[in-house]
Amino acid sequence: MSSIINFLSNNFEVIILVNFCFFIMAAVTIIFVRLRLSIFANIRQFSRFLNQLLFYIVVGLQSLMIMLAGYLFLINYVRASMITLEERTIYDISWVKSQMPIYYIVGQSLMSIQVNGQDEKKVFEVPYRIREYHFSPDGQFILVVTEKDIYKFNRKNGDSELIDTLSTTVTEDQKESQQPPAQSKGVIHNVRWAPDSQKFCYELVKWSKFSSQDTLYVYNLNDEKKYAIHNPTREVSALSWDMASENLYYTQFEAKDTSRYSYPYEIRIFKVPLSTLHPELVEKIPYREPHLSSLNLKLRNIKLFTQGDKLSFGRSGLKENEWSSEDGPRIGIDEDDHLYYIKNRWWRKRLYKIPSVFIKSDMPRYKYGKGVLVIYNIKWLPGGHYVVLGHRSRGILILEPSSGKVGQLVSEKGDTFGWYPGDAKNN
Repeated sequence: MSSIINFLSNNFEVIILVNFCFFIMAAVTIIFVRLRLSIFANIRQFSRFLNQLLFYIVVGLQSLMIMLAGYLFLINYVRASMITLEERTIYDISWVKSQMPIYYIVGQSLMSIQVNGQDEKKVFEVPYRIREYHFSPDGQFILVVTEKDIYKFNRKNGDSELIDTLSTTVTEDQKESQQPPAQSKGVIHNVRWAPDSQKFCYELVKWSKFSSQDTLYVYNLNDEKKYAIHNPTREVSALSWDMASENLYYTQFEAKDTSRYSYPYEIRIFKVPLSTLHPELVEKIPYREPHLSSLNLKLRNIKLFTQGDKLSFGRSGLKENEWSSEDGPRIGIDEDDHLYYIKNRWWRKRLYKIPSVFIKSDMPRYKYGKGVLVIYNIKWLPGGHYVVLGHRSRGILILEPSSGKVGQLVSEKGDTFGWYPGDAKNN
C-alpha cells in the first residue's frame, strides 16, 4: 500500500494532466454527440444513450479524482506532520543502490565512506582542524585547507605534500613530517583549480596588531613551485581561471554618482597572464549591478571555468529553503519545518517533520526562539536519486526522497560532506 501511495504522490501532477486531457476529450465528444442528435433524428435513442454514458463516466472519474486528491493531501499534509525524522531513520542502508565514496571532515581528519555504508576509512590527517577541500577536475588530487596550512593529496598513491602555511617559510623537514611551524594569525582561502588540473591558485592572508599581508599565489604541479601574483593597488576579488588554463581573471567595481552618470556602477575586468603574473585592465563596462554574469563575460569572449565550484566543499549551514538536483527533482523545508519532495514541478510531498533543538547562546534568535533544526546541511548526490543530510546528533544520513527511506550513513557528526562526481556508479 505504501508503494502505491508513493507512486501516486510522486506522479500526482501527471495524474492531473491525464485527467484533464480525458475531461477535454469527453467534453468534446459530448458536444459532438449533442450536435449529431439535433441533426440526425433517426439515431436519437442511440445518441442519447451514448451521451448519458459519457456523462456518467466523466462525473465518476472526476469524483474519484477529487477523493484521490483529498486522500493524498491527508497523507502528505496532515498525517505527515506527526512523523518525525527520528521515527523514520533506520540503520540498515542496504536499500541504497549506488556506489560512490563520500568524503567528510571530522576535526583534523578527512574521512570517506561508500554511499551504501561500506569501506569507511580515514583518508588524510593533519595537525590542525580542516576547513575545506577541493578536488582537481581530473579527480587525481585533493587540496586540503586547514586553519593554518594547505596540503596537496594524491588520491591514486596516497602521497601528500605541504604546499604552504601561515608561517614565514616552509622547510624541507616540515614538508616531510607535515608538522607546521609556530602559529600565526591568518587564513588561506579562495582556492581555485585550473581546468588542466596542473595548476591552482590560492590567497594567503596574515595579520597582526600592527600590519596585514595579503598575497595571491599560483602553484604549478609540473615544477612544484609557487609564484606570487604582483598585487595591484586595490583589493582583488576571488580569481577565476579561463578554459585554456593560461589566464586568471577578476573584476572590480566602482560606484558612480547617478546624478552625473546614467549607470550606478562601472565594472572593471582584469586579466592576469601566467607568463607575467601582472594584472592587466581588459575592459571597463557601465552596468546596473556591481557584478557581471558569466553570460556577459562570454559575450566579450571571456570563457571562465565555472565547474570547479562543484568540486569545492567548505563548511556551510542551511542557507536556502529548497535544493534542486541536476535532473529536476527538488527537496525543501517549508514554514512548518517539514521536509518535502517535489518530483515534477509544484506538487509537494511531505516526508517528515524536522525537530528543533535548543542551543546555549546569548543571541535572542536562539535564546527566545524555538532553537535550530537538527538538520544542518543538505546536498543532492549525483544522479538525483539520493540526498545526504547532516544531523546534529545522528551523524550523516542518506535519504531516498521518492520512497521516503532515510538511513544512518555515519554515526559520528561529520561536517562538509562532498564527493567527486566521476566516482558515481549507479546500479
